[in-house]
Amino acid sequence: MNVTKRDKSVESNETRLIYPLGTNGQPNGTIPAAGVLAPFDMSWMGVDSLIRLDIPYLISSGALTLKPAVLGLKANDSFINEQVTTAFVMADINTEVHGIPIRGNFGVQGVHTKQHAEGWQYRGNEDNVDFSLLFRKEGGATYNDFLPSLNLVAELKPDLILRLGAGVATARPQINDMRAGTSTPTLNITVPAPGQTNPDLGHWSQVYAGNPELKPWKAVAFDLSIEKYFGKRSYLSFAAFRKNLLSYITYGVSSVDNSDVPVPAGYTGPVEQFGPSFEPLNGHGGKVVGYEGALSLDAGLLSDTLDGFGMVVSATKINSTIQDQQIDQNSNRVIAGSKTSINGLSGISNNVTFYYEKHGFSARVSQRYRSPFTATTRDIFFRPTTKQQGSDKVVDAQLEYAFSDDSSLKGLSLLLQGYNLTHTSTRNYKSATGSVPDPGQVIPNFTYDFGRVILFGANYNF
Repeated sequence: MNVTKRDKSVESNETRLIYPLGTNGQPNGTIPAAGVLAPFDMSWMGVDSLIRLDIPYLISSGALTLKPAVLGLKANDSFINEQVTTAFVMADINTEVHGIPIRGNFGVQGVHTKQHAEGWQYRGNEDNVDFSLLFRKEGGATYNDFLPSLNLVAELKPDLILRLGAGVATARPQINDMRAGTSTPTLNITVPAPGQTNPDLGHWSQVYAGNPELKPWKAVAFDLSIEKYFGKRSYLSFAAFRKNLLSYITYGVSSVDNSDVPVPAGYTGPVEQFGPSFEPLNGHGGKVVGYEGALSLDAGLLSDTLDGFGMVVSATKINSTIQDQQIDQNSNRVIAGSKTSINGLSGISNNVTFYYEKHGFSARVSQRYRSPFTATTRDIFFRPTTKQQGSDKVVDAQLEYAFSDDSSLKGLSLLLQGYNLTHTSTRNYKSATGSVPDPGQVIPNFTYDFGRVILFGANYNF
């Protein structure tokens, strides 16, 4: 039996720097000369310089004052606790069927999960702060999962192996997604001018929230592979896999009752009872199907003169019916009825490695590739932001020499490694119309350049 506990506490101790108000009620925007330092040299990025201020001096002199962050940001403060208790039983399998040796195991896991989250929601007006309208929120869930699994290996021939796997598996949600806090809704009270209309009058703005009742990804998985071996270090394999999702995690809009949120003073127009809440949700159904081929070849099988040389190649193709909703990059709201590919799923990936290993010397050159995929991150306001991550192709290399046992330097090995030798940058994309991703009209957003990395190391074994 295994018991795992996780706690996470997040508190945004933020303050704002503001100008004090003058006699006319407007901010006094004068910065004392003593608070201005020598500018930063930014010529390395194409900008002559940036202004540099002595913030501690400006605060102590009264040129700037500190104001605690608005209560609406308390939605990001949270405490989350989860306890996962796992028990399992397993039986080994070792038998023959029609003369074919079969080995493997069958097991069942029982998982009991208890999760609890606490957070805040401010239901007042930010311009006239009322601490009595800051409410504590909490929630959670308790549930059980039973996860059977079966693994079988059939030795069709001494050099031909068939493998079968089937089971139910889960993956925990991100702990931030289980927070209980909710941002502050705002009521649209803009009264239209005569002859015009405001269809959003009396409607609530979208809030951003966590989901303390969020359950994990859960899927029934099937794997089938066949492997053909040649000699000691060569093989050819092909695998097919399928995952039928019973539950997955996506982001979407649900309705929340705002009847306990006060309306602005003096407003007498219509008020909708429910407003939209953007939060992590559990989806159901869908599948992931994939195929993978791999080849490991010892070139010495082809010719004795190639002894020590070899290559390893693998490639994967994945398709999925699971869809997320698109998010408008300007309003950061879900686009109703929209679809986009699931986060992190690259349809194609491959890896190629050439190597030489002999007489204590080894050398490897590898290239890895993955096709474009959707990636959702969070911006500085903790809101999910979705972009299309471009394809990625990186070349790495490694050289190593290990001194032999009859050398005076026995136990010493020298290592030289190079990462991203082709100096490849990565880029993400956004759509010109705001919805992401739309492969027909994406435009570059950010380019990340990590450069080459060269490492030299030495190991000594006593």
